[in-house]
Amino acid sequence: METFAQTQRTTLKRLPKRGIYDRELVYRILDEGFICHVGFNIESQPFVIPTGYARFADKLYIHGSQASRMLRTLSEGIDVCVTVTLVDGLVLARSAFHHSMNYRSVLVFGQATLVDEPAKVTPAQMNRWCRDFDNWAICDTACFHLFDRTPHAWAKVTHWSSSNDEFVKRTAFALLWSLSVHDERTGDEPFIQGLTLIECAASDERNFVKKSANMALRAIGKRNRTLNAAAIAMARRLADSPNSVARWVGRDALRELTSPSVIRRLRPHSLTAGETSC
Repeated sequence: METFAQTQRTTLKRLPKRGIYDRELVYRILDEGFICHVGFNIESQPFVIPTGYARFADKLYIHGSQASRMLRTLSEGIDVCVTVTLVDGLVLARSAFHHSMNYRSVLVFGQATLVDEPAKVTPAQMNRWCRDFDNWAICDTACFHLFDRTPHAWAKVTHWSSSNDEFVKRTAFALLWSLSVHDERTGDEPFIQGLTLIECAASDERNFVKKSANMALRAIGKRNRTLNAAAIAMARRLADSPNSVARWVGRDALRELTSPSVIRRLRPHSLTAGETSC
């Protein structure tokens, strides 16, 4: 019998014998239900929201609008508790104080992230989501876990980078940052063009824009030696800029891109004894 590991958080304190950790039984209860209650906390204010859900393998998918407070908050990676309860019968007594019920319930503890099917995400859907972003964590989560896997990612970097909206522009450079980390198939040229977009936005004093531009610059410069040289050259131009924001973006990036650890990681590996070159 395969069971879930008991932790301090999942171990029952009162009537512990009633707690069951059998994985098959837990899945059976989850599969029988269709409404769950999602508990989370915002600035010391607890919320419990009912919504639909479905289980697939060991993942629990909860329904909601990306613009909803619940999903926006959960996507920040906060702790969440999801409860499913099945009422099997009412136990009635002569006194209301002695009424009871027979029920089965599952409490799921964890953290949530936004999910979708990258191949089915449309440019219009990406635009709708992006317009709703009002938090850097939501923005970055969408970029790193969904947007960078869609076929529209590079077009959106260019499109959103010219926006005047702070979080739309943040999304452009968070997406470029994510592509720099995850996109192993694309050649250097799109990233060189990305450096141009970063240079154009480097004087934007808004906190969430300048930080994402800085992170994208650093990520591009760590892909390979060619992009490292291009990123360092651009970072030096920014470091010499009369604009204080651009200077910060450039100088902060230079510290990492010229650091011994980055240079060492990008250095071609020398042949060791027994190896031959082709």
